[in-house]
Amino acid sequence: MRILILTGEVSGDQHGAKLATALFQKMEASGENRGAVSIEGVGGESMEKAGVRLLSDIRGLGVVGLFEVLSHCGSIWRVYRTVKKRLSTHPPDLVILIDFPDFNLRMAKIARKKNLPVIYYISPQVWAWRSGRVSRMARLINKMLVIFPFEKPLYEQAGVDCEFVGHPLLDDLNHRLPREQLRLQFGMKSHGQTVGLFPGSRRHEILRHLPVMLA
Repeated sequence: MRILILTGEVSGDQHGAKLATALFQKMEASGENRGAVSIEGVGGESMEKAGVRLLSDIRGLGVVGLFEVLSHCGSIWRVYRTVKKRLSTHPPDLVILIDFPDFNLRMAKIARKKNLPVIYYISPQVWAWRSGRVSRMARLINKMLVIFPFEKPLYEQAGVDCEFVGHPLLDDLNHRLPREQLRLQFGMKSHGQTVGLFPGSRRHEILRHLPVMLA
């Protein structure tokens, strides 16, 4: 089986790597040879380490805002052409999209025209902005896998086959260290309140958001 995973951000690369690892482990657990499933895609270092053959690297794709998109339009266009050609010359058995909607929904349209099954894993935040994309996704994808329970009825009301699968980051919290040990590890005081700042995973998000959050 040949699977194509498409993402365009660091967080998506990490989620794609976990997904690929789980698929390979599932094959091995069932007694199948690891080579029975081939996974390729657009991702980064994490997916590559997990055994995904990269068609294109995501560095330069995770952009925010019009001016950043314009400054990276050449690299984005090259990735688009690479994936489009791959869908035509070596169509996979399954296409899995991870977030990154502006790019991935265009890929879904191409895959749909070629009658390739499309799964969207980790939905765009349509409940926060641009909710009109739900009807578009209903036309383009075969199944939506969401990570928040409140997303499921939102998509089902639009006629999307949807399943709640839980947030992948929860897998990383199975072995939580005690609060006191974490404070010591990060050189913090043993008492008082702790505030976490999460400006984003993209370079420009950090450069723009973090100074404001710190202030």
